[in-house]
Amino acid sequence: DYFKNNPDNILMKKLKNDNLNREIVAAFLEKEEGYNNTIILLNHFDVVGVDDFGENKNLAFKPLQYTDKIMKGEITLPDQILAEINDGDFIFGRGVSDMKTGLALHLALLQYYSQNLDDLKGNILFLSVPDEEGSSMGAINSIELLEDLKNANDLNYRTIINSEPISPNYPGDNNKYIYTGSAGKCVAFFYCIGKETHATDVFAGLNSNLLGSRIMYLLESNPDFCEKMGDLITSPPSCLKLSDYKETYSAKTPYKTVCYFNIP
Repeated sequence: DYFKNNPDNILMKKLKNDNLNREIVAAFLEKEEGYNNTIILLNHFDVVGVDDFGENKNLAFKPLQYTDKIMKGEITLPDQILAEINDGDFIFGRGVSDMKTGLALHLALLQYYSQNLDDLKGNILFLSVPDEEGSSMGAINSIELLEDLKNANDLNYRTIINSEPISPNYPGDNNKYIYTGSAGKCVAFFYCIGKETHATDVFAGLNSNLLGSRIMYLLESNPDFCEKMGDLITSPPSCLKLSDYKETYSAKTPYKTVCYFNIP
């Protein structure tokens, strides 16, 4: 009812130069004028593809049906996963954890506090973005929205709560973690140029895939590139793409190969 009575507090912003016409969705829950401190509830609503579901990809966005099929033993999963789901506390499907659960949690908080404004000592800004799984254009474009809202209402953004899923740190880890602070990452790109030659005369050229595979060998899962801060150790680099530029079969060796790595 709060947003029915305050429709201007629901904000939509299109991503710039986006051929999919995606939009950021925001909802500003204002305690009342004069309250400047604001907490941002951040989540994303896009997911990765469903091709890895194979013959079951038609059920990827139907988690109850997909979970039922798992419970009936019609989909093969590791024993550890099966042991966890037999208690009925889990549902499966694309984006259920990352991050529909977090998004639903933030909506529930927004609903509760919209009905209990007296419990608030400031404002809540619900911010849901697309393209988290791609080039982060949702987060980048949201900066302008945040600045405009801040200037229009003299807001003081105190913190951001990001409801990303958590994972166990080791097998059998049942702890639930809340991470504070911030962490960045870099994506290291490599553009490998070889020398094209015929496959029967390989020593006359240099296969660009050899260069890419050598970089892969040096970086992939290499703990030398981990960073340690207190008891926390970052994940090692992982290759997200390794591909040459050949589009069709030919007997010539590839001369251009690209690869990039996620480095936390």
